[in-house]
Amino acid sequence: MKNTPHRILLLDVIRGIAILGILLMNIQSFGLISSAYTNPTANGSLNSMNQTIWILIHLLSDQKFINIFSILFGAGIILLWEKTELKEISFPKLMRQRMFWLLVIGMIHAYFIWYGDILVTYSIVGLIAMLFRKLTITKLKFWGLLFYLIPVLLYLLMGWSVQYWPQESITDAANQWQPGSGLNTQEVEAMRGTYLEQMKVRATLALSLQVGLFFIYSLWKCLGLMLIGMALYKSGFFFGNLNRKKTLLLIAFGLTLGSALALSGIYQNFGHNWSFEYSMFYGSAFNYSGSLLMSLAYLGIIVVLVKIVRKAKPLNWFSNVGRTALSNYLLQSIICTTLFYGHGFGLFNRMDLWQLYLLVPAIWLFQIMMTNWWLIYHKQGPVEWLWRKLAYRSSTSKSEKS
Repeated sequence: MKNTPHRILLLDVIRGIAILGILLMNIQSFGLISSAYTNPTANGSLNSMNQTIWILIHLLSDQKFINIFSILFGAGIILLWEKTELKEISFPKLMRQRMFWLLVIGMIHAYFIWYGDILVTYSIVGLIAMLFRKLTITKLKFWGLLFYLIPVLLYLLMGWSVQYWPQESITDAANQWQPGSGLNTQEVEAMRGTYLEQMKVRATLALSLQVGLFFIYSLWKCLGLMLIGMALYKSGFFFGNLNRKKTLLLIAFGLTLGSALALSGIYQNFGHNWSFEYSMFYGSAFNYSGSLLMSLAYLGIIVVLVKIVRKAKPLNWFSNVGRTALSNYLLQSIICTTLFYGHGFGLFNRMDLWQLYLLVPAIWLFQIMMTNWWLIYHKQGPVEWLWRKLAYRSSTSKSEKS
């Protein structure tokens, strides 16, 4: 087995950084109307401060950390496969059990806490990704990149087809992209309202993400990233085995080309005044393509830094968050929905974009402190414990009988 304590530390550090990093984008979804996540002008024109913050966050964070999290999910599939081989446990059976219970957890999260859940998608795509586990590194990279680029092709095709849409469809799409004040008011009032009033909006948005976007976006993106994660795991990348020169080239290439693509997208979208005909389709392709390169560069940076500062205390903070990644992911939702929704402090859509980012470091600090305290008394996070208990129960029984 490859997983020595140092290697586990590296994987947990990466996972912890990814979990904390995704809050940089999710805070917008928690605190603002849903359409503002993809269209920063949906709430009205941006003032200079908000525009500057949006550009920085979009460039450095949008899709980057969730990509890393998806890549690690794929790596985790190979790691689990290796462990089951040693323990003589049926990997397909255990994987089905794990993904079933992840689906249950994700559905509870999506419909009862926060609509922007990713766990449901992971549970479905994970079952597909595991079928590729025996492929070579080269084939995993090929199929991973191919699947990842499918949404780009679909969005370009849809952007071209807008000219042939009936006017009613164009109007509906434009209203989703740039809702009028009436639609915005309805969402704001619901999210600031009672829990049951929130449920109507949350269920609609969750269903839209799980069904409407799944076959044109989420399926292909997550599957591609998981396969890339499998390839990286098999290559030894997550164990620091990649040649240092190659790692530095990956960092330089990923940051340079990735940021150039993201900046080009920003320039083009503002140049087209964020019109839905351009920005919903053509304009989204720039950052989507560049984010993969930047995510790989971020991974390279983390690997290099962990080698340099292997015993630094902050690594333990990130590692602890990574060990309890599922619990911390759900904790972010509980904290933020309490802050912004009506059953809590009701701050939904009351804060400017720049003000939201004053909350992020405080939430990070709280999560790190809570995680460190929890792991003094427990070996894993509470949701990890529950997930493992549910998924492994039949496999454990089988192992004890043999």
